[in-house]
Amino acid sequence: MTATTERGVLPVQGPSAVYPGTFDPFTLGRRDLAARARVMFDWVIVLLAVNADSNQPPRPRIRAAWLPTMLVRVAM
Repeated sequence: MTATTERGVLPVQGPSAVYPGTFDPFTLGRRDLAARARVMFDWVIVLLAVNADSNQPPRPRIRAAWLPTMLVRVAM
């Protein structure tokens, strides 16, 4: 398996988890879940989904730009 990061595509080795969601909004509770998963797994892949049925305007690029900032302490 591979993961795309700001550094490019990296091979994922070891225990990993996928955390999917629209993350609109990305709350502290969601960050806490990612942090808990990070303790249990070598890799936590945050998958940003788009809800086509949502009444909100699509903002996946904005949310994608926010995710690294919101997860900076989780990655440590």
